[in-house]
Amino acid sequence: MLRPTILFAMLAAPSTLIHAQSAVALDGHLNLGFIKESGRSAELGRGYNNWLRLKTREQLEDDLTAGVTLEMRYRPDTGTAENAALFQGESTVSLDSARYGAIRLGRAMSPLWQQKWRFEPWFDSEFMGSLGNYQSGSYTSDPTAVFSHADWARIPGAVFYDSAESGGFSVHLGAAVKRPAGASGRTHGASLNYASKTQQAMLSFEENNRGDTIAFLAGSWMLPALTLMASITRTRLTTTPATEQSFVIAARIDWGPGALRFGLGHTGYPGTARKHSAGYIVALSSRTNLYADLYRETTQTTLHGTAAGIAHMF
Repeated sequence: MLRPTILFAMLAAPSTLIHAQSAVALDGHLNLGFIKESGRSAELGRGYNNWLRLKTREQLEDDLTAGVTLEMRYRPDTGTAENAALFQGESTVSLDSARYGAIRLGRAMSPLWQQKWRFEPWFDSEFMGSLGNYQSGSYTSDPTAVFSHADWARIPGAVFYDSAESGGFSVHLGAAVKRPAGASGRTHGASLNYASKTQQAMLSFEENNRGDTIAFLAGSWMLPALTLMASITRTRLTTTPATEQSFVIAARIDWGPGALRFGLGHTGYPGTARKHSAGYIVALSSRTNLYADLYRETTQTTLHGTAAGIAHMF
């Protein structure tokens, strides 16, 4: 019979070997603000999504790297998970080459949502002053999602490819491997991106497993103290013959110790929805920001909102 100390050493050895060969990193984001909207009591809520993320990376031969990404989402005001999905944000295993790009297997944001945050001054958060909802309209990547909104922007059981950059251009692809039960197809999408020191552009197309489609075109221009952003979206839903069109026009202006943020979002169908937003953000460090927002949104009724909060990355 093995002595306990010997047995423990045998069990621990593989784990020790793995840790010696892999780099493990833990990072996260916490954003909370005071929010007051018309017709509602003041509350403490998120100004952006909050997450804890575990990443492992192992250098293989030549420039090939293997890795795992596990990202859980939580509500910092209550300390609870956003929903029943343990790793709601992402759960992928990957192979990455500086020359040929990266391939990931698992569950992650579709190419559309993975990239479109670059063209919205609130980083596509969809909360408070953000105009993120007006970049995607009524489209969802997985309408058959088990976790409801948790899969709004994600493709489960999928293959993802992110190319290496060439001349400022990069390609991003994503597709589900299996058709979900009751679905008419598999979610798949692509994004073509361009980035230089002063300009960025994006063209994306996606079709979900219900047959809904979305086409997204966006661009941004950076001047010495001003960044202009614009995007236009065209969505076709199988539940209606009409075409939904949305647009966002926004700007970020360096002013004083921080930056002003302005934006207008509009969606034409179903109904007409629009949102005007303004805000100010101050970077206390490379990881900590203070912000304040004012916004007005009209759907069936008109909502006025104010918010102020703090965000920290670690």
